[in-house]
Amino acid sequence: QPLMPIDEENCERRIRTAAEKGISEMSLIVAKWDKNGTWMKRLQTKLEEERLAFLRLNSSKSTKLCNKIMEEADQPVRQKVGKSVYNRIGGFSAYVKDMEIIYNTYRQRAAGKGPAVETVLETFRAMETRRNMIRDAENKLIEEDRRLKEEQRKKNEAKAAAATAAENERMA
Repeated sequence: QPLMPIDEENCERRIRTAAEKGISEMSLIVAKWDKNGTWMKRLQTKLEEERLAFLRLNSSKSTKLCNKIMEEADQPVRQKVGKSVYNRIGGFSAYVKDMEIIYNTYRQRAAGKGPAVETVLETFRAMETRRNMIRDAENKLIEEDRRLKEEQRKKNEAKAAAATAAENERMA
């Protein structure tokens, strides 16, 4: 399966070059009977329409393919989110590492799949809401952990103070 042109500029240049070459070759033949150039102008218009249609088709297919690749690459993280793997202290840093792996996997699999490669990645990053949710959950867990440790410290201090007071009373 041939690779799609990587970017629209490269794709457009290749199509335009092929069209201009075809027109040049036909110009010599057509010029004999198309004295005012109307047929040639219609041909150029039609070729331009076909070029734009091809660019739209290429972009559309590239977007669909890249979205599919991103969905497949993101599957492990979606499963971990579903299983609440990241809902713990340290879960956010684990999530960030996993997402870097997802981005790298996507880039490797999507390389050469048309002009939508970076657009799909940037759209995914912009639409990705799990990041804030996981960070907020971890921050709440950290705060709760601090609160529990502070309560435990106060209980221990109270016990120590009570034990000291009892010891002082017994000694007196």
